[in-house]
Amino acid sequence: MLRRGFATLFACALSPVVSSASFDCAKASTVTEKRICASERLSTLDEHLGRYYHGALIALGGGGACFKDDQRRWLGERNACQDDGCLEKQYLQRLSELDALQPGANSIENLELHLGSTLVWIIPPAQDEIAAPRTLAEKPATIEGRILNQLDEGGDLSIVNEDGELTALTLLMTGDEHSVQRLIELASDEGQFRARGSRHVDEDGRAYFDPARCVFIYRLPVTNAR
Repeated sequence: MLRRGFATLFACALSPVVSSASFDCAKASTVTEKRICASERLSTLDEHLGRYYHGALIALGGGGACFKDDQRRWLGERNACQDDGCLEKQYLQRLSELDALQPGANSIENLELHLGSTLVWIIPPAQDEIAAPRTLAEKPATIEGRILNQLDEGGDLSIVNEDGELTALTLLMTGDEHSVQRLIELASDEGQFRARGSRHVDEDGRAYFDPARCVFIYRLPVTNAR
């Protein structure tokens, strides 16, 4: 019996030809693949994630290369699972994370996702290597807050934390058109977001995410204050 394996779907997504591939469970070669093939529940989740992966890849456009690297990271976490319960948790968390990037046709029926933080955009590295040199050391940082649009005031698109500290998400001289437009849209909904990337502070004290590296933007879940 053939069941679609996400590991194979992912490998195909990295190749020049994108196809809906499947693998023969009789030839499953890793412990994780065998667990997926032995469980109807995990096989179904694997199929869902295959669709979600491709949906997110299309939605993210230029951020697709960053997303592929992030998927490799996730696969490493998934493959570290030692039992079905851990695998199911990994799948459900990843589906929840990618849910906001899906077109309506990808909606999952008969599966309730407990939505946490959802990936809403990835700012890709700037193509201009002069304006965005690849020489800065990586300084991983995660910041939560509102996205602030100060373009009309000659400023940047930034994330501002609860202390009012600004960190530019993209600089006008390096930001691509699609990322600028997406960040403007996100700033207008006044939600809370998480930005993950490499953060630096210039000699004038202005903080910014390194435009030579990927910047991941997540929408935080709404919490009901009592």
